[in-house]
Amino acid sequence: IHTLKKTISWSRQWGSLYPAYYLSRNNLGFAYAKLGHDDEAVEELLASIAIDPTYLKSKKTLAVVYFRTGKYREMAAIAELIVKIQPGKAENYGRLGSAYMMTGEHLKGVQAFEQEVLHEPKDSLAVANLGAARMAAGKNEDAIATFKQLLILKPKDFDVLSMLGRAYRQTGRNDEAISVLKEALEIKPNSEKVVMAIAMTYISK
Repeated sequence: IHTLKKTISWSRQWGSLYPAYYLSRNNLGFAYAKLGHDDEAVEELLASIAIDPTYLKSKKTLAVVYFRTGKYREMAAIAELIVKIQPGKAENYGRLGSAYMMTGEHLKGVQAFEQEVLHEPKDSLAVANLGAARMAAGKNEDAIATFKQLLILKPKDFDVLSMLGRAYRQTGRNDEAISVLKEALEIKPNSEKVVMAIAMTYISK
């Protein structure tokens, strides 16, 4: 905290001497964000972006602040700009996908996560996010394929098996759902959620 306060003091002094210098506004915004002073952080980061719209660090920090404060549409708008400036980086699509999911734009979320997985096919979190987005968008068969892909990266993983079982249930493939959920239950025998899912699947057969 002491270092962050020193950064704020230094950046204020530098900003008063050079008000059009984007880096001092960025550093000030970053320090405010770290301290949880979100309104001040947004003000400084927007000022930095106005001075230099191509500087990505300000945009990325601003996206974090918007996410933390529940301003998901603003986060999505910033994330879209980041992708335009730096289209070859997987994490930028992950950020954009997360923003779209929070705004309820699930199909856009799917498209963003597809790009993330295209750039980082072995990133298990990216693949998991894509599977979840496809389920949210009603693309359950695609979600099943995604979770199967994820099982290659994370074999015998409880969460992956649970998600795959849920996807099977939503497509009416109850026998496959029960089989997968039983595998999950072998890993965590005390999971009430999985026990209930199995019971409900038997009922719906």
